[in-house]
Amino acid sequence: PEQILGELLLGSMGSLSELFSEGKSGAFFYYSNDGLYLIKTIPHREALSLGRMLLRYLAHVRANPHTLLPRYYGFHRLQLPNAGKVHFVVMANVFSTERRIHERYDLKGSYLGRTVGAANADDTDVVRKDLDLKRQFYIGGTRRDALIEQM
Repeated sequence: PEQILGELLLGSMGSLSELFSEGKSGAFFYYSNDGLYLIKTIPHREALSLGRMLLRYLAHVRANPHTLLPRYYGFHRLQLPNAGKVHFVVMANVFSTERRIHERYDLKGSYLGRTVGAANADDTDVVRKDLDLKRQFYIGGTRRDALIEQM
């Protein structure tokens, strides 16, 4: 993460690849070459919200080391000439795995506009949304107990 932040500050994004968000926010995502880290720009209102809950988030992650919440490694703001303030977070890339990913979902806990639609339903590259999740999951044993305890 230190190398990535240094390159971001110096303006040489050599070890990062850029992906424009498919979301409404227009956020930019930058991935490290090894795929382990993600830098995501966030709007000012989201930065304020994250700042307010950061201490509670940290306490939760420490108390629940196997949490399913995203892993934040940095929360930053840059003042750029001619561009103003840019807020961004450095996170673990949850899709950095040796395992094959069959489906991806961006779940927000909302129903409003939360489907990719029938035209994209069979496309394995499309990130699905809340209303596209049509199945139930079985989580047994200690994993189930740990998940329920976090809720």
